[in-house]
Amino acid sequence: MKNRKMILWLSLALAASICAHILLSCKGGTAAALVQRETLLEPAFAIPDRITLSRPGESRIAIVRDGVWTMQEPYQAEVDERTVLRLVDALALTQIAERITDQELLRLGHARADYALDNANALALGVEAGGASTTLLFGSSTHNGVYAAIDGEDAVYVMPTNILGAVDLRADGFRQRAIFPAGALAVVSFDLKNGPGSFMRFVRDGEAWEMRSPSRAAANAVKIDTLLDALSAAEAAEFIWPVGAKGESAIASASLLAGYGLDPDTAVTLTLKCQDGADRQISFGKAAKDGLVYALVQNASAIVTVDGALRDQALAGVAEFTDSRLFATERAAISRFSIADGDTAYLLARAEDGAWMLDAPLAAPADTAKVEELLDRLLALRNADRAYEGLTVSLSTSAPPAIVSRESLGKLTLDELRSTEIMKISPALVRRIVATPGGGAASAVVFDKDRRAWNVEQSAAGGVADAAAIDGILEALNPLKASRIVRLKVTSADLRSFGLETPRWTLAIDQDRKEAVRRNLLIGNETPDGGAYATLGATDAIFILDAATVSRLVTPPVK
Repeated sequence: MKNRKMILWLSLALAASICAHILLSCKGGTAAALVQRETLLEPAFAIPDRITLSRPGESRIAIVRDGVWTMQEPYQAEVDERTVLRLVDALALTQIAERITDQELLRLGHARADYALDNANALALGVEAGGASTTLLFGSSTHNGVYAAIDGEDAVYVMPTNILGAVDLRADGFRQRAIFPAGALAVVSFDLKNGPGSFMRFVRDGEAWEMRSPSRAAANAVKIDTLLDALSAAEAAEFIWPVGAKGESAIASASLLAGYGLDPDTAVTLTLKCQDGADRQISFGKAAKDGLVYALVQNASAIVTVDGALRDQALAGVAEFTDSRLFATERAAISRFSIADGDTAYLLARAEDGAWMLDAPLAAPADTAKVEELLDRLLALRNADRAYEGLTVSLSTSAPPAIVSRESLGKLTLDELRSTEIMKISPALVRRIVATPGGGAASAVVFDKDRRAWNVEQSAAGGVADAAAIDGILEALNPLKASRIVRLKVTSADLRSFGLETPRWTLAIDQDRKEAVRRNLLIGNETPDGGAYATLGATDAIFILDAATVSRLVTPPVK
């Protein structure tokens, strides 16, 4: 009796199991097939520790992360991290376009092999991370995508075709093509060896470079920075070794290197020491096709072809790498400099806001654009530009003064260094204007703040304040700009020569500020174009004002 009951219960359990299986089949497959996913990898999937790609009839590719990504199979090589992460992102972020269960395949009379998802045809991609692993299969293309499957799941997926751009790569597609990915700014020093007889060593000193061997001297920073920038931007055109060939050696032999002109006695070799303390070596060898040369890169782990211009830059001799400039410094390092022309010294200083000021032969704003132009000329001078007589130039660096010819400044004259903006006074700050014609009586007006009006303070002939004339004067002073500077260091003879010893018009300006001093504008002889020579208080430069400005300034403020 007991046996009959047991048989009955077993029969019922079997029937329930069969019903459950049928029910699941009607809903789209087994429990594994019920996994609902939007992408092939969960977006939260950890960054892999290992990735493998296997194709029928080809060597497996294995990429391992141990601090950095490296290729372990089919040969040892550096890997471009961006390419690996682009593959992981494609798997985790590309949306599945369509899902077909295995039961649906059966109903259609199809099998996975029909979509090249069997072991004989599929591209198998293994991903391992944090102890978990999964295998993805990619098969044939369809009209709107590519078929894919996940090992252990009873479903075939249709993925957008663009996923293949990140997944369907050969070994060369993952390799690091940049020959110096550390970048130019990472270099703190480097050695340059051209065969057995030529050796140079350079050390970075802030923004500048110093040559330490074969002799100690300032190095040509432009030349060095151009070379390092070119190395940082360069990429391998073609991988020559290793390429996974049968019987290929794991280490470049002496005969292999010699065949490409990369042996130590022939190659041009750069050894770059970087901020992380590591040395990175790049060697250039024989010419290849299409303007390329062979190069040993990635610390002797790969032979590639690169642009031959890189080797040409590295082949420069000591003379080209030595800084032959008269002043071996950069503009940013200069805060003061002086130029002596006979007994006249022109001293310039940079203000905190970057503008340049004249400290001698007079204190005044400098024309910053012209000062920068002058500095460019001075910093471009070479030792060959020294002269026995001329201008004595001293920069605010450790470089000693040097004598250069006046011609070395080009058309620029030192008198042009003063800013053409002579002064700038806001109309709201002017409280008194005094105008005095040459040999005549002064007339003065003063501003009444309470009534907000100008009143006559002094006038030999009486009259009232001329509001239009006063407005014209105030506009001309805000700012007062010269057409050009004539003399920077002014002598008594200059004042007489330009009619400023006894000016034909003097305009005195008092400001409504306790610390402000009276500004006396002297206007002298006319220029051929109707303008006039002028100066401030006989202590500033002599400059030329245009006719329109002069007309405003010599209009009496009293009518």
